[in-house]
Amino acid sequence: QVLELTQPADEGKKQTYYDELIRTLNACEKKGQLVILIDAGNGRYGTAFHDALVKKAALGGFLSYAGFLDMAIVTGTALSHGVARYAHLIQGRTSQAEEVAFCKTLADSILKDFCYKNVVREDILSYVRNELGGDPNNFCNPELDRSAITARLERPAIVARLTAGMDKATAPVLKNLERSSLLIGLKPHVDTVTAHWGKIGLSNYHFPWNRAFEIDMDISVDPLTR
Repeated sequence: QVLELTQPADEGKKQTYYDELIRTLNACEKKGQLVILIDAGNGRYGTAFHDALVKKAALGGFLSYAGFLDMAIVTGTALSHGVARYAHLIQGRTSQAEEVAFCKTLADSILKDFCYKNVVREDILSYVRNELGGDPNNFCNPELDRSAITARLERPAIVARLTAGMDKATAPVLKNLERSSLLIGLKPHVDTVTAHWGKIGLSNYHFPWNRAFEIDMDISVDPLTR
């Protein structure tokens, strides 16, 4: 099942739209139906949709998820990841390394969208612009040489602020993922096989392109358990 939350036609019905999607999502889970979830709201729901998903859905059971960028990109990302995962599942052969790799991919998509895009990024943008006097879109190109030196010295402070913000924002999402079950085997006319997520660790937050638009991080996932 492909579920997609688009931008709201009626601003006053935003909660109605995402509540209906979550009900459908949970109904699919009860039926054992795999779900590709796409958030194409382009930020119009703020944090409300993500907060509701954390409270009411099992994030770690998705076949794939995308929501960080515009509609064309998130649709292609979610469908390609989901189809690739489905193709892997119906082969009926897997390994711990493959399952951990998938968990990392899914966690990366969810955490960057839920926690960075709509929560931490706004603080980083304001901090760089208003407290450091820099350009959030280019940490390496201040107007003056003196400012360039200041920017290099202050960059660890930006990373420290990023780390503190992400540590707080990711905590409830990580708990949700670690409580989730993941489908690891699917063949026609054969019982499906599930496993429980292992503990997730996040470290080494950084800005790969020296701008505040996107971040990267190291993700570790303990082996899954049956």
